[in-house]
Amino acid sequence: MGTLDRIDIFTQALNTAFVNGYDAVIDPPPIDKCITEVPSKGRVENYPWLFPPPLMHQWKGYRQYAKLGETNYRVPNVTYTAEFEIMKEDLDDDQIGGWKKQAAQLGQGAKIWRSIQTQITLANGQTTGCFDGTNFFAGSHTIGTGNNIFTATTASADGLTHAMVGLIIANNMVKPLLWQNRDGPNFMSDAGSEASQKSRMVKNWSDLRGAAAFGFWWDAILCKFANTPTVAEIQTALGTMNARFRQFTYPKNLASDPNQYVHGQISFTASTLVIVFSSLIEHVVRQALTLSLIANTENYFKGFADLVCSGYLDAVV
Repeated sequence: MGTLDRIDIFTQALNTAFVNGYDAVIDPPPIDKCITEVPSKGRVENYPWLFPPPLMHQWKGYRQYAKLGETNYRVPNVTYTAEFEIMKEDLDDDQIGGWKKQAAQLGQGAKIWRSIQTQITLANGQTTGCFDGTNFFAGSHTIGTGNNIFTATTASADGLTHAMVGLIIANNMVKPLLWQNRDGPNFMSDAGSEASQKSRMVKNWSDLRGAAAFGFWWDAILCKFANTPTVAEIQTALGTMNARFRQFTYPKNLASDPNQYVHGQISFTASTLVIVFSSLIEHVVRQALTLSLIANTENYFKGFADLVCSGYLDAVV
């Protein structure tokens, strides 16, 4: 077999392995149900359409047109890459079986990358802006009213910090987390090139472009625990979170319009709400949301939400 034929077979095999690895991730990571994917066509995407349209109000003989598109939420795309190299001798000797596994792993990593980036963005929500110009998690907001961050009381004094985030996923327009997909992922190789021949190394890489961003702030609440909570304290925090969601009001067209509560009528279940929590409190959060009885009392919060453990929230302070 000629060198060029061997190179063609090699690159095709790795590319196929990459695609198969990508497609093998059939079940998306649990956080994906909180993500809306948005196609991107430029270096930076603008989100004027995130300004919510007005809700119904009383007809008073004239139209009260809201000024949509006045938000200045801009999200630049980022290029991400992963790569590995192979000795040319391995290609010459047809030693490519193991490298196909590497390419498949590259494909799997590319498939779940948006999930990783959105979790990192979520963990930085106290210092990262959203569509209304405030940080995603903040004590007050400029569009709509509400406080979507609080610190829960705990009796422990172990000095550990933990985070728990509630994410509404019942909103049909946009989920609380966004992934803008610009390009990729693609698999490339320099096999057969002059540079590869000169270095006697075959370089392989995968690129993708995109960025994680936020949807509406009122679809998320961050609860911080200054110390490790008990099951009962998790439930108290869930009660606070429940009440906060009920109190958020939609932006008004006119100050005289009545309050319209964003989540006033929603029924909280595993299909409408996701609780994302840091890794060290997984056991107590799962107990608080799955046990039928707690301290011989019926558990009001059983089935209250779906559960997602995220190590990226361990960095929240």
